[in-house]
Amino acid sequence: MSTKYLKRFFRPRSIAVFGASEREDSMGGIVLRNLLDSGFTGPLFAVNKEGYQQVNGVPCYKNINKLPEMPDLAIICTPPDTVADIVRKLGANMVRAAMILTGGLTLESVTGQGSIKDEIREAARSYGIRILGPDCMGMLIPGSNMNASFSHVNIRKGRVAYVGQSGLIGTAMIDWANGQEIGFSHFLTLGDGVDVDLPSIVDYLAGEPTTHAILLQIDRVIGPSRNFISALRAASRNKLVLVLKSGIIPDGRMKEEECEGIADRDKVYDAVMRRAGVVRVDTSDMLFNALETLTRMKPMRGERIAIVCNGMGPNALAYDRLRARQGQLAELTEDTVKDLAGLLPPHWNGRNPVDLNADATPERYASVIERLLKDPNVDAVLSIHAPTRMAPSLETAEAVVKIAKKNTS
Repeated sequence: MSTKYLKRFFRPRSIAVFGASEREDSMGGIVLRNLLDSGFTGPLFAVNKEGYQQVNGVPCYKNINKLPEMPDLAIICTPPDTVADIVRKLGANMVRAAMILTGGLTLESVTGQGSIKDEIREAARSYGIRILGPDCMGMLIPGSNMNASFSHVNIRKGRVAYVGQSGLIGTAMIDWANGQEIGFSHFLTLGDGVDVDLPSIVDYLAGEPTTHAILLQIDRVIGPSRNFISALRAASRNKLVLVLKSGIIPDGRMKEEECEGIADRDKVYDAVMRRAGVVRVDTSDMLFNALETLTRMKPMRGERIAIVCNGMGPNALAYDRLRARQGQLAELTEDTVKDLAGLLPPHWNGRNPVDLNADATPERYASVIERLLKDPNVDAVLSIHAPTRMAPSLETAEAVVKIAKKNTS
């Protein structure tokens, strides 16, 4: 499916914030301050019916007709009963993208024809304007210097995109990631998703070059499930995709999902995700751990592994696991074997996995690993350590880290 229109959300040239004021509890004011603090370089406009001259130093206009130019992206933070009318006016003025942060739109509309959310959906269709939200926290894109959200802090730049449905889980993720000095390429929550949906976002991120992995937090699949599965399958061909899926739906009643003829719908999700090639995690802690692993790890240049330990028992267990997972053990070159023979005890068998012997010092660990990393047949080294008096854990780890940094910088 086409995702070209999403550039207006992810890379807007100009932004207008509706409902921005300098009150401390103003959501629009928070969004505007975040945009300023993140260094957004395009034109910014505040829109407020009170007719302020400016908000936080940004020119303010009483309504959309007073704007000097139409923005690429409109961010709506006004009361629920005003949102649908703003969407109609944006559409009439050829604005093609709007992000709605306002919540509570399941209330009945003033027209009495369904909910406010239904009214917004109909207005968007009539004018061809695309809607992200409502009830989303906004989006943060460090690479574009854009924090268009009500998040209490900004995020660092990274290689992992996060897309969620829960704003509170999203803010918890930001808090944790900042504490661990972990960044994101994109960070957004979708809220109720009346228009722009999860499959469209996944399709866009699958082709986005700064994103190396995608983390998804979902409560339920909104819209055609076929589109969702197709997007997951396409994204997982080139990028790692992880999904945290809750077993309940947040509809105010916290009711278990039901499907006629299926006793446990959660098993259906498990099967679908396995078939699509994505990894499902069961808890938020697992999602946090996955994010940290994806951020910290260095990409491997190949699959040939050398295993190093100060004993053959752990080496044997590691090799068995590698073989069971269809991994590839590196075949050491003759030059490497010759050089290692000068570093290892005389009884070394000259093979990979490499036994450093129980008396291995931190210096021997470092020297052997450094030589293995120079072998053209070795793509990665797995270092295993069992503490001994000759090789205390901390000193050994520090020696190995020093060599790793020297050879991957």
